[in-house]
Amino acid sequence: GMWPLGYPVLIFCIAKLTSLSVFWSSKLLSVLLIALIFLIFRKLFHQNAYWFGFIFLFYSILGIFSQTWSEGPFIFGLICFSVSIYFFSFKEHNYFWLACIVVSGIFVFLMRYIGLFCCEVTGLLGLYYLVKKRFPAFLKMLLASIIMFSFGCLYLYFNKLETGFLTGIPRPKSFETNLELVKELILAQLQEIIFFRPVTVMKIYQLSLILLTEILAIGFLISKSKAKKTTTFKESDIWNYFLLVGITYWISVVLLRWNSNFDPFGIRFLGPASILLFISILSFIIEKKRLKIMNSMLLFLMIAFILFLDWFPLKTYFVDKFKSSNEQLLTYPDNVKSLIKKYKVIPSNSVLVFGNFHLNYLRPDITVTLPESKPINDEETMNHFIDRMQKSGSEHIYIEILDSIDNESYDKSIIDFMNNNKEVQFIKLK
Repeated sequence: GMWPLGYPVLIFCIAKLTSLSVFWSSKLLSVLLIALIFLIFRKLFHQNAYWFGFIFLFYSILGIFSQTWSEGPFIFGLICFSVSIYFFSFKEHNYFWLACIVVSGIFVFLMRYIGLFCCEVTGLLGLYYLVKKRFPAFLKMLLASIIMFSFGCLYLYFNKLETGFLTGIPRPKSFETNLELVKELILAQLQEIIFFRPVTVMKIYQLSLILLTEILAIGFLISKSKAKKTTTFKESDIWNYFLLVGITYWISVVLLRWNSNFDPFGIRFLGPASILLFISILSFIIEKKRLKIMNSMLLFLMIAFILFLDWFPLKTYFVDKFKSSNEQLLTYPDNVKSLIKKYKVIPSNSVLVFGNFHLNYLRPDITVTLPESKPINDEETMNHFIDRMQKSGSEHIYIEILDSIDNESYDKSIIDFMNNNKEVQFIKLK
């Protein structure tokens, strides 16, 4: 379908094991994934592991794990994949780590289709081992690449057979100009660098001051780290592998977005790259006690307190502002109750046009659909749409009358149909 199978299956498993609702199962899954990531940090970085917990106070990462988004388990899979290729680099005769590379690579793909980029990483490592004349390691990377790529191709081919499209829906070319995409990317990347608050609420002088401070601080720490380091490049340093995966993913997602139309650049696309790059920078600075100041618990507590003071009032401000501008704002449980009550009149085995997207899991006995619209398809007239629905073979067909509709996406006949039937909530076609 439009999204890979992995994330819904994980939520389903949590729901079955705990009997929790879909909403709370997704939140519990996020907490479990964060806990597992912390355990990985503890295993890798030992007494310095708490520094890496800062990453989950960053704006983009906090946003990802607060939402019901597949990027959460996607990030977990990327971390596991990076760790696996790291251990394989000096334990290449251990088939366990080869298996971990394949399993984590497939896991990443099952969270998001772009996870197929893991084949690029193993391919690059394979070339590196070939140049270094480490032929057994090269052959194993080649095998891992073939397995992951074959799995991805078979999955996408199954999508093609079921839906007519490799990823479940049409993926047209990007509609933005190159300049528009550049501006969008710069703003999104700036948000990743200014990692503790939204850039949209900051003034130019604040952005400049924070950027300068970050550059000076990271430059100072890295220069001190290099001074402590006695050797040059070391293959055994884990930061290399997080950096490799992070940069490869960033290049892949930017190129993909540049050539196809889907969501704009933002934390969902760039956040996974950011967390890997931050892990790489932190591990470079603090591993093997390169910088003694990083062993200070007092420094850690001071930074954590500053981040808390900066983020908590800001988040509270936004929540209060949103509530004050929308008196009908409901909590998720209240919203679910409201939707169940609203759609109770729709019988089973019905097709509901313009139905709420929550019905996809609240009422699986109902099929929610839409008329074809721009920018993915050509506009569909109301008569053509009704005729198509009548021929679908569905037992019941209802149209929900919306208060507002996107005038630029839908045909004028559909907009007029909505405007002429404002006095009712649902219209039954069949």
